[in-house]
Amino acid sequence: MNRLSSLAKILALVVPVLVGCSQTDGQGGAYPSLAVIDPIADPDQRADAPLETPRDALERDLRAARAKQIARLETYAAAGQFAMNTDADGLRFVWRDTAGRLCAMADLVSASGRKDLVDRVAHDDNALQLASVTSGELHDWMLHSGLTVEEIQLVQEPGFRVRQQPDLAWEIARKRDHLRAVVERLQADTDRSIAIAVDRLLPPRA
Repeated sequence: MNRLSSLAKILALVVPVLVGCSQTDGQGGAYPSLAVIDPIADPDQRADAPLETPRDALERDLRAARAKQIARLETYAAAGQFAMNTDADGLRFVWRDTAGRLCAMADLVSASGRKDLVDRVAHDDNALQLASVTSGELHDWMLHSGLTVEEIQLVQEPGFRVRQQPDLAWEIARKRDHLRAVVERLQADTDRSIAIAVDRLLPPRA
């Protein structure tokens, strides 16, 4: 069996490609021309295979990033460990609360490996509204997150002030319901949102 396997490998390496050549059959006729296909050729690497454009590559990356964000958001909503507004009356954005809990967008940034950005925002402006960010590393993260700026604003909602336990239970339920609705919308809007995200990162098509 080993000898047969070795012979097959040798033949695959030494058999020439015969295109357009013929041999006689001893009676004046000719055998059909033979074409030997390289047995190790990758179909995806053939000369006639379509090439991936920069736009195609970016769209692929953004779709993968978006799928991760949606899955992480579902996990975050189910866990119910939401950042809470315990200081300001009315509605307020809270990036990280006094107990160390993160808001939905801070959690996504942290889960992507950018805990440094989470710490920076918590230190510099814990009530930051991401819709106001137009430059810098955090803005770059947003553009490559697979979510549009509008969707990020939808995910990062402000919270009502929590004073007592009944307030906390109500706010947790409210936030969870909101995020579950957001997840459904993100899933439904994927194609349209990815097209918008790609257009914002690449020059317009000619």
